[in-house]
Amino acid sequence: MSIQRILWTGLFVFCVYAPDGQAAGPKAKEKEDITDVSVKFIQGLGDKATKLLTSPTITDEERDNRFKMLFKENFAVEGIGRFVLARYWKRATKEEKTEFLELFKEMVTDTYAARFGQYKQEKFEISKTRGKGDGGVLVMSNIIRSEGNKPITVHWLVYKLKGELKVFDVIVEGISLGVTQRSEYGAIIQRQGGKIEGLLAELRKKLGKK
Repeated sequence: MSIQRILWTGLFVFCVYAPDGQAAGPKAKEKEDITDVSVKFIQGLGDKATKLLTSPTITDEERDNRFKMLFKENFAVEGIGRFVLARYWKRATKEEKTEFLELFKEMVTDTYAARFGQYKQEKFEISKTRGKGDGGVLVMSNIIRSEGNKPITVHWLVYKLKGELKVFDVIVEGISLGVTQRSEYGAIIQRQGGKIEGLLAELRKKLGKK
């Protein structure tokens, strides 16, 4: 089974959540610094995810909890949620936004965390980086698989948000998972007459909630 749908969240950041340094372009030294720390950030995240989530000795519940922790700590959850809901984010009430983000995190966990358990002895390597003109960094990596399987390319879009590095998108084998989720959820809302509650009800149903 492909790992393409393991990770979470286009090059959409400035439409949804303004990272630090947007107004004025960073100087060359600052760009160099953000690149270096972004590489360390993603290398650490990749190593941690491989170690914590692929262990054959942990339960599915423990793997879910570990995945949720990594997602909450390292990803721009609200920014991703704003992007996924697109124009519907502004229409949503405060309560709907809060519930959506919680359901969203659970959907990611339930859908993808267990798949990490299917991979053993994987190695995570950074291949190269590309600075973005707006201060972000695209960190390109490979998941080296065992038994001669083809490596999987994973690109991470990183920005500094309120002084902390956060992942705003993950592009696996050329597929932006944020864009994919946006399309899926947008279609659900449209089928429900443009109502956010229709999406929330669908997510609750999938998660076994009333």
